[in-house]
Amino acid sequence: MKSKLTASKRAVPALMLVSMISLLSAAERALAQPSEEAMQKARQLGLLNMKKGELPAYLKMQNIHISQSAPSNFPVDAYRSNVVSTTFMNSTAGAPTATLSIVTKDSPSAVNSFYQSALRSRSFALSTPKAELLAKLGPSGTVFMMHGARANERISVNIAGRQDGNTYISVSWMIVR
Repeated sequence: MKSKLTASKRAVPALMLVSMISLLSAAERALAQPSEEAMQKARQLGLLNMKKGELPAYLKMQNIHISQSAPSNFPVDAYRSNVVSTTFMNSTAGAPTATLSIVTKDSPSAVNSFYQSALRSRSFALSTPKAELLAKLGPSGTVFMMHGARANERISVNIAGRQDGNTYISVSWMIVR
């Protein structure tokens, strides 16, 4: 039992690092401007005429729900100050999982303070990586990560400030059995 717990503790920083790299990669893709050819194809497919919040058919997936806001029963409050965009995805079958992605104009340190306080107030035990790891991901004060555990719930929060002035937030939650 002890070796299983130790291995699990070692996996947490690796999981947080993979999550942060994924978040940074998504932020890079979000900043890329579509080509004129891509815009023309989107016009032909009618994607630019969609109602706000509507998803094109090719993005709809079985057993996945996507919306532009987190439900009221999400285990931690969504960051709401100076929000540019919000996307929420959750599983509708199988193991319960959910991911909340937020882009805000607020600083990474303000977002970090908010989530540390919010998770502690919800009785999550927090762990954070050492400053040396965060320094490898970005300048001091621009990248934050935390992992929370409560009973059979796990939550990871990754925060990255970018040169475009936005802060990208990813909150991933799951039930472990």
